Amino acid sequence: MTSLAQALAVTLASTFLLVGCGGSGSKIMQLVEDNIIESQEKEIRTTVEKVMAEFQLPGVSLALVADHRVVYSKGFGTTKLTLGNAVTADTSFWLGSVSKAVTGVALMRAQEQGLLALDDHVQTLLANDSRVSLSLPHTYPLLLRHLVTHTSTIVDSEAYECAYFVGEATGEHYSLANALIDGNCDESAPADLAGFLNSYLSESGTYYSSSDNFLTTEPGSLFKYSNIASALAGYTIESASGTTLANFANMHIFTPLGMNNTSWTRSELAENNIATPHVWDDESEVMAELPVYELSTWPDGGLRSSANDLGNLLLSIMEQGELPASGGQQEAVRVLEKASVATLLEPMIDSGQDEELSVGVFWMTTKTRGGRSVIGHSGSDPGAYSYMLFDPKKNVGLVLMGNGDDEIAEGFDEAHDALIEELLDAADVLGKI
Repeated sequence: MTSLAQALAVTLASTFLLVGCGGSGSKIMQLVEDNIIESQEKEIRTTVEKVMAEFQLPGVSLALVADHRVVYSKGFGTTKLTLGNAVTADTSFWLGSVSKAVTGVALMRAQEQGLLALDDHVQTLLANDSRVSLSLPHTYPLLLRHLVTHTSTIVDSEAYECAYFVGEATGEHYSLANALIDGNCDESAPADLAGFLNSYLSESGTYYSSSDNFLTTEPGSLFKYSNIASALAGYTIESASGTTLANFANMHIFTPLGMNNTSWTRSELAENNIATPHVWDDESEVMAELPVYELSTWPDGGLRSSANDLGNLLLSIMEQGELPASGGQQEAVRVLEKASVATLLEPMIDSGQDEELSVGVFWMTTKTRGGRSVIGHSGSDPGAYSYMLFDPKKNVGLVLMGNGDDEIAEGFDEAHDALIEELLDAADVLGKI
């Protein structure tokens, strides 16, 4: 716990002892609580703005969860450097791989409905789908469980860079990799989810390579983080149900939780409320705006959401699948059964690369630099980054996202690790008020 958090916690505890049960105690207590909240919010603002200044981040948004509620949410900075709007806790940010954690929630809901199961063979789930075929270089059975734990033997080759594009998936578009890093992407290849997966996984596809896109080991035996496999996991919902993951999530997760600024489809969001990604320009030595791009393999990284929305989702997972009733929401909302949440979070495999990293249904258990055990996911894509995680021991959590370059300079990860520790401590303090 930070020194400020310790001081505030002591002050709060001491005040309870001093005021006792006297008639004026409630007024005094309220003043002290207001002072603690004000002091804590000032410390959060100071710390976040310091990190933003150090790494020239245009905008940051966050939400803190504790005591069965979202105790704090706030936006800082601007949606873009040129004629941008002020970031709020309702601004939609590109999440990158935090999208996988949301895909995991959707998969567990689909399993509850009997549409699929983690032990289903992927080939069976795709059997009635003519749009995507698997040309595996081995004969081992491939299960949905292997996709969600990154043990599928499907790996990301350089061709994965071709999944990023600007424009419309089924209309006019261009490759982000070709534009930014002189990539070798075929811009006539399909950019929609099914089309790109097939071009990567089928031997007749543009980007297929039996040696580059797959391992020959038995599925389940080796951890190898894979965006392509994650996208395929999300696509199985469509194969199994006939509706896209995006529609399924809207119906069963986003709408029930009031996540109005969350979508895998950009046209469903207000354009002036989307945070534009920014990357560091070495020539001008300033942050430069990127076009608002899309991702062919969107279940693995193409979700946009806000701090308030993700705060509600995280809270529902921390509360074993149910978002508690609040002032603006009269009744509790359940999105997953308790058993499904347990499966979602329970580690099924250890990474084998990091003894402190284990994987459930995309949700990962790891340790912070401060030694705190946390569960969740992080995300990083060109010009954007995000975190959604919680400490199950303290029952505090956070959502943190930015529209700046997380590879701008050395020290970014360390600075954000320290920021995350401070924010979780702040959540703990605010949750006690």
